[in-house]
Amino acid sequence: MSKNLRFTIPEIEYIKKYANLTEREERLLDLKNSKNPPSIERIAEIMDMSVSTVSRTTRDLKDKIIKIL
Repeated sequence: MSKNLRFTIPEIEYIKKYANLTEREERLLDLKNSKNPPSIERIAEIMDMSVSTVSRTTRDLKDKIIKIL
């Protein structure tokens, strides 16, 4: 899986429906799939959390996506 988590709209809808995402993971997925995805540092600012928490949440999100593939 690519590091930047880029998906099509139907793929995003599928992931949101079946991956049992937390609100934080869903927001992260949306940010990473925006037209101009922000840096991890900017995501941390937007979501009001540390860069390490963004990294951990990204890892958790990837794990959930892998499980439903």
